[in-house]
Amino acid sequence: MSDEIVNPDLELARQLFDEYYAQCLWHWKPDLVITAAMIPAIVRGLCTYGGRKGMLAAAKLQRTEQSQRRMPISAFQPVPNVRGRRLRAMILVFPLFFWIFMPMLG
Repeated sequence: MSDEIVNPDLELARQLFDEYYAQCLWHWKPDLVITAAMIPAIVRGLCTYGGRKGMLAAAKLQRTEQSQRRMPISAFQPVPNVRGRRLRAMILVFPLFFWIFMPMLG
């Protein structure tokens, strides 16, 4: 066996390239060496021309590629509380509404 480190997403990308070459990736060289930078283009080709099976294969390839990456720091920052802002606005506006329109109804 070679000393090369086997990357699971590259292996899957090579396998999918060989399997879907005639249907989805015909515009590339058939003996192309697949690198990690080519994976998004392979996913795009599978999604565009692969039909349902190609879409499922692309999703599987994307999952393995994303599981290899680390999450960016921005992914762990809290999401602003939009519902709380709406609730505070309603609490402020609702009494104002009654104060203005109750004399007209009465």
